[in-house]
Amino acid sequence: MHVKHRPILKKGRYYHPLTLYAQRGLLDIILWKLGLYNDGIVRGKLDKQKKENHPYTCSDSEKPSIIWINHSTFLIKVFNLTILTDPIWSQRCSPFFGFGPKRSVSTPFTIDELPKIDCVLISHNHYDHLDRATVKALHKKFPHILWMVPLNLKKWFALQGIENVKEMSWWDEHSCAFSEKKPAVKISCVPAQHWSGRKIFDYRKTLWCGWVMQITMQDQVKTFYFAGDTGYNDVDFKSIGNTWKGIDLSLIPIGAYMPQVFMNPDHISPEEAVRIHNDVGSKLSVGMHFGTFRLSDEELMRPSYDLSMELSKKQIEPKFFRTLAHGYEINW
Repeated sequence: MHVKHRPILKKGRYYHPLTLYAQRGLLDIILWKLGLYNDGIVRGKLDKQKKENHPYTCSDSEKPSIIWINHSTFLIKVFNLTILTDPIWSQRCSPFFGFGPKRSVSTPFTIDELPKIDCVLISHNHYDHLDRATVKALHKKFPHILWMVPLNLKKWFALQGIENVKEMSWWDEHSCAFSEKKPAVKISCVPAQHWSGRKIFDYRKTLWCGWVMQITMQDQVKTFYFAGDTGYNDVDFKSIGNTWKGIDLSLIPIGAYMPQVFMNPDHISPEEAVRIHNDVGSKLSVGMHFGTFRLSDEELMRPSYDLSMELSKKQIEPKFFRTLAHGYEINW
């Protein structure tokens, strides 16, 4: 029996049923910054020769492909359909101008250089995943984008003048065809173990999620999973893997995990990312949520290195779970 968790709505705020009583507050953040959440885990010194795991680039324009733009932002091309995930082009992921986490690398191309975007997947409303300036720029350039968002986030888009928005809860499905020349698409909202909030008083007022897209063109079917931002549990990802047999591509976070005693249960380490890769039965996984903004205590490229070490430990070939350089395009 595979449990399909539904979010709990309690006094207007959303909770994952497994983390209802495991919440981080302002006091925890202060204690973390004071060093009182040091988990004592000692990690080896980075081997500069092994810090990145993108040994090759291949791109056949006739096959589905992905480009890692930065952080959790990917450009996905499949059967004449073009999709973006959690797009951010701003210099900082912050509510404040000139203050907050600043990007360490520039984007490989501008919004003006993007091909026509059909759909954007938003996992939740944190500033490193939902960037107002980027959303408005994309809407201005591509006003017919379909925006897929978790529950209670549609009204935020309405305030930006954006109406083509579909909001969903965990395990909801939405089928659509963007045009006669486009493939048939089924988009499913799936659980993530995280939280939401952009201001002090809207903590958990909107849902967070991952997404599974199944794209069918004639007799060809491709399925990809965008995990969003999540902690690990041994239920949700196995349920995803049992619902969609043979996921072709998974985009899985590997950064913002140190100190782990503080970052759990809302973020995963590279070791836990490999568990998700196995749980969902992914044919190919690509690491994200690292290498752009410094959000936690690990070095910027540490996640890629730790992923390589974990893959070696588990005897998984790097070609099955890899990281990319910004702007690299590979087929899937």
